[in-house]
Amino acid sequence: MVNGMIKKIAIGLVVVLAVAIVATFTWNEMKKEKINKQISDQIEQELAPYNLEKEKIQTDLEQLEINYDRELGKGTVVILFPDISEKIYTEFYPILNEYGYKAALTVSQEQFPGKEGCLTAEQFQELLNAGWNYCIQWHEDVPLEKWVFNFKNSLRSMRISASNIMYFPSGMYQQKYDRALEAFGFKAAVHHGEEGRPVVEMSGEGKVWHLGVAKMGEEGTQELLEKAILEKGAMALSIEFDQEEETEEVDEEDILYSRLNTLEPHTKSERLQIVGFADVKAYLNDKETRAVSAEENRRVKKEELENALAEVQKQIDDVYVKYGK
Repeated sequence: MVNGMIKKIAIGLVVVLAVAIVATFTWNEMKKEKINKQISDQIEQELAPYNLEKEKIQTDLEQLEINYDRELGKGTVVILFPDISEKIYTEFYPILNEYGYKAALTVSQEQFPGKEGCLTAEQFQELLNAGWNYCIQWHEDVPLEKWVFNFKNSLRSMRISASNIMYFPSGMYQQKYDRALEAFGFKAAVHHGEEGRPVVEMSGEGKVWHLGVAKMGEEGTQELLEKAILEKGAMALSIEFDQEEETEEVDEEDILYSRLNTLEPHTKSERLQIVGFADVKAYLNDKETRAVSAEENRRVKKEELENALAEVQKQIDDVYVKYGK
């Protein structure tokens, strides 16, 4: 009986000792955890301004690349109507104004201000005064020298300054015409990619510079537009209405809205600019200078930011070293 009592006391003591050991261990762990949390909180507090600064520098580095891309330029487009239909003034002009876009017109023997179905001379001049511009379309059946002389005289009689941009309908441009164009004072040829010329132009160099045109809504045009945007090139987009496009359900105004809606997201994001012919040449001529300037600005700013980032990272590392982390 005594032995049993001793045994029970011994077991009790063991249990009490075990509980005490567990309690002590738990208390020590809690204390250690509390100390660790205090240290972590202190580290976090000291790191907070450095982490904010680091995040800001990293954001600035990302923005630097975006700004660099913008400094290189934008896709550049001339919206071109290959005629001077009266509808351009009465119906389409107000729609383009809604988007803040200007366009270019095409004057030819058949499409001339004042002719039936065409813009009046007053309407034509109003569009030019509003920032629109125009090009001239030559018809191959008339000798160029005679045609240019007579055509420019016709424009002068209406007190319209002659354009120095020549537009060639699809399939008509040939490189041999450049010399004649230069001789008669033309500065640019608008073509459809004949003789292997690129539709998206990257340079405005040459006595006669070139600009390719693609028809909006036609297969392959969207890809050309994306190329112009990505490569900071230039092109013209013609707005034309095929006979089969106009139905009872869809009219030309709806088609025009649809065409312009494909451009608007790009102009709003500043990846694309809608300009006139003269602005295209200036933009292309300035491209190399712009690239050199953009690269230098990017290099200097990137070096500054990377040095600042390295300094902040050192301060962060010093905090960890201070607490033995």
